[in-house]
Amino acid sequence: MVDLTAMLLCYYNFEEATLYVMDEVIISKSEARTDVIATELKLAEKIRFTREGEWEPEEPLLRVMDLDLRLQADLMDLHDLRFVCTAKDNLAAAVNKMRVWFSQGRIKIHERCSNLKYHLRYGLWKDGNRTSFRHLAGSPDGKLSKSHVDTIPPLYYLIRNLYEHYNPKPANYDTVVTSNTHKRQTFEEKKGNWNEISKAITKFGRRKR
Repeated sequence: MVDLTAMLLCYYNFEEATLYVMDEVIISKSEARTDVIATELKLAEKIRFTREGEWEPEEPLLRVMDLDLRLQADLMDLHDLRFVCTAKDNLAAAVNKMRVWFSQGRIKIHERCSNLKYHLRYGLWKDGNRTSFRHLAGSPDGKLSKSHVDTIPPLYYLIRNLYEHYNPKPANYDTVVTSNTHKRQTFEEKKGNWNEISKAITKFGRRKR
């Protein structure tokens, strides 16, 4: 509640091995109560993760947060928002991995994420040991307030915890049913596929006696 509370809404494209940052949610300092965080996040998820014609947003595969066990419990118990807390060891390595992804073109940021772009452009280490960041002055146009580059940690937290080897597309994805329709897997079909995978893994490497 001293600095900004920042949340990023992202989509990982498995085929492109690319992370798309679609939007950001910024809550100023003392306004960042748990109920405000939950309300703002649910609204943003509904906007970015609701498919056309649906009323409820699709449950995200992963939500990652800073190490705050009380906030994690409140968001889960009071607002049904499930988060995992990230590991925070070796900050320099986490930032370096993020920089490598940028150099490889694996991160795309939507223009609406003005705070994130500003923080990435002007953010600096506070000391030579790379243990913290400097506070950043507000933007010259006055649209972005003074901050602690608070949108950068959510980005490298997500990269650190991302299931980048998980293929979200089922085996029969894009199977044409009619000229205008594509088949969507039912829950039972998904369950059956995972059962077959489990059996294959269990049998792998066994030798007959």
